[in-house]
Amino acid sequence: MKRFIDNIEEYIAVILMALLIFLCFIQVIFRFLLNMPLGWTEELANFTFITLVYIGSCIAVKRSRHVRVEIIDSFIPEKYEKVYKNIVDFICMVFVAIVAYNSVPFIARAMEYHERTAALRWK
Repeated sequence: MKRFIDNIEEYIAVILMALLIFLCFIQVIFRFLLNMPLGWTEELANFTFITLVYIGSCIAVKRSRHVRVEIIDSFIPEKYEKVYKNIVDFICMVFVAIVAYNSVPFIARAMEYHERTAALRWK
């Protein structure tokens, strides 16, 4: 059970990827073979992809695999490497917090106007 919880992001990513492939396949079948395009499959595929990107970002952070400029890493002495990585992680955390804080007005405006998605009519 511990292994399942430790790797839950990977399992969610696999499920989302399978769902994305299925939605795109259904969209192609209905659009090109049956000549009856489904609007909701494209919209749901977009939301699935966005969620997959966020889950993938979590996996990259967990595995320390984010894209980064490693030129500075080669100049850091081995004994200070852990401190350097902690400083970089802290800077990234502050950046994400600033982005999250500045996104609140956009979310509030969308909720104020009761905006909905085009095909699925989700808020």
